[in-house]
Amino acid sequence: MSVNQLTQEFEYADECLQHLLDTEQKRPDFHLKSPQLDARPDLMQRIQVLCLCLKLSTRVKYLSIYIMDFFMDNHVICEDKLELVLMCSLSIAVKVEECDRTVKYSQMFSETNQYSSEEVLEMEELIINHFEWQFLTPTPATY
Repeated sequence: MSVNQLTQEFEYADECLQHLLDTEQKRPDFHLKSPQLDARPDLMQRIQVLCLCLKLSTRVKYLSIYIMDFFMDNHVICEDKLELVLMCSLSIAVKVEECDRTVKYSQMFSETNQYSSEEVLEMEELIINHFEWQFLTPTPATY
């Protein structure tokens, strides 16, 4: 490999890093001021249990927690809808990570039939729109 080729690769790496840093700056702010912060430990435990029972990956678990935390931090959610937010965050994470979602998705919602399919889809849409569909964009934190 010549010195020119090596230099070009490093220049490209700088451009990629700058793009990733710019992308990271566009992410929603996390204020740690969620009105539902006191419910977070129970929700986290529920995600942990669901991920273990459904044999979901660690990446799914952390992505669902990230989605839930950022969404809850920017919205006031009724206590009776927190479980729905949790389940939708987990289902979005399963879809993003492209797991075998056909069985797992139905298993997640079969335990709690308290929400209609319309409510589930509306909440998923609300969460996805909050993030402006930016779940797969790698950032420096990804590496």
